[in-house]
Amino acid sequence: MIRLTGVLCFILIVSGCRDEVNSSSAPNDLIPRDTIVQVLCEMMLIESHVKMKYQSVSRYHRLMKKSGDRVLDKFNLQYDRYDRSMSYYGGNKTEMQSIYAEVLDSLNRMSGKLEQRGVRALPMTKDTNNHLPGILGH
Repeated sequence: MIRLTGVLCFILIVSGCRDEVNSSSAPNDLIPRDTIVQVLCEMMLIESHVKMKYQSVSRYHRLMKKSGDRVLDKFNLQYDRYDRSMSYYGGNKTEMQSIYAEVLDSLNRMSGKLEQRGVRALPMTKDTNNHLPGILGH
């Protein structure tokens, strides 16, 4: 769990280094914030599992693309809409940090529930989810 916290803190710090600021208005089909949080939580869980299970980068990339597409399908989202929404949210450093903080809180709650049931969470690597917004590789 400490590694998960460290990973998300790293993401927040890196996202704070971006110079660009989103001055455009929200896209008409902006994915609601709560849905983005759910999508990112699922993608982070999948990415952590795939990274732990497969060491081959090419296999990892193919599996993440397929898994990411399935997550978007589950939420009835098209990649282009996801990409526009992430670009919009990512253009606002404060909003993106808040979204990632909410993702971290959600994952911590899930981990706590698993630990209460006696299930030990898998350790995460230092670089887990460092490509989160572009996870689908489109």
